[in-house]
Amino acid sequence: MCVPGGFAAQQIMRTSAADPAKTLEKPRGIGAARPVLMDKSRDLRVRGFRFAVDVVRFCRAEICSDPILRRLGFQLVDAAGSVGANLEESGAGQSKADFIAKQFVALKEARESRFWLRVIAEVDGSMAPKTKPHIQEASEIIAMLTASIRTAKSNPGRGEPPNLDD
Repeated sequence: MCVPGGFAAQQIMRTSAADPAKTLEKPRGIGAARPVLMDKSRDLRVRGFRFAVDVVRFCRAEICSDPILRRLGFQLVDAAGSVGANLEESGAGQSKADFIAKQFVALKEARESRFWLRVIAEVDGSMAPKTKPHIQEASEIIAMLTASIRTAKSNPGRGEPPNLDD
């Protein structure tokens, strides 16, 4: 079901008791008419989950009339969902190499998500402002994943069980 006019943006900005990382500060002073999103989670798994949910809500609310946009939306939902799923799996990695591999897949899927968002914005100019917060979130997740992978690769002993044979 399509809901016209900014439903996805309202969903992104809505305070959620289930996700305390997303809280709204009451706006005061200049620019008080719009809410300010504060304190995004630093936990990649939380961010990946929220990103997937927000993309699903965006696609459900905004992309339904045009069959081509619907197809692009399916691609976007697949990629965004894979970001969250691979981040969840990386937390249960059987080894450091498995952790890095899952994070790498999540990074590739985040880049793909950003790509589909940019395509949607370019194909339908009216969607550009609606895709902007999702593109920003994808870019932030990409930066966080890049840093996480670099850190994991640069610390050879970190994350591995100690050798008790010594």
